[in-house]
Amino acid sequence: MKAHAEITQGLSYLAQSISTILQQLRVHRNMCEFWGYQKLAVELGRQRDSLSEGMDAVLKRMLALEQSIDLQHLGRLNIGQTVEEILVSEREMCESCYSLANRLAVSSHSDISTRQVTESAAVKIAERMEFFDQQLEMIRQMGVQNFLATRC
Repeated sequence: MKAHAEITQGLSYLAQSISTILQQLRVHRNMCEFWGYQKLAVELGRQRDSLSEGMDAVLKRMLALEQSIDLQHLGRLNIGQTVEEILVSEREMCESCYSLANRLAVSSHSDISTRQVTESAAVKIAERMEFFDQQLEMIRQMGVQNFLATRC
């Protein structure tokens, strides 16, 4: 079965976007681990594992649609230099990916399987955005030093 060009192009962009997020998460997790912020490193690792499951679903859907997979053109990584910058850059990356997943879910209304995969990806990404929003709000309320001392 051949899918519409819009859906296949959208799935390709979504796969590239998620792959970029996964690479950025890997770097940020390693940085937090190196800095001694084990709790945050573990949480970033959990999020990476969860997002990897979503990526697998997108790739399987692409294969089911007989679509070639090209992940050579990943997006630009935005590596934070502090914990706060890490949280902000992860939040921003999620926001753009979430928007893409939602648009694709809406445009694939006639392709139920693609819609389910993209809606599921959007939910996972929205959960990540909520986590980063909560962490940034705690930093705002507690201050960076207290946040790092108690939460990381």
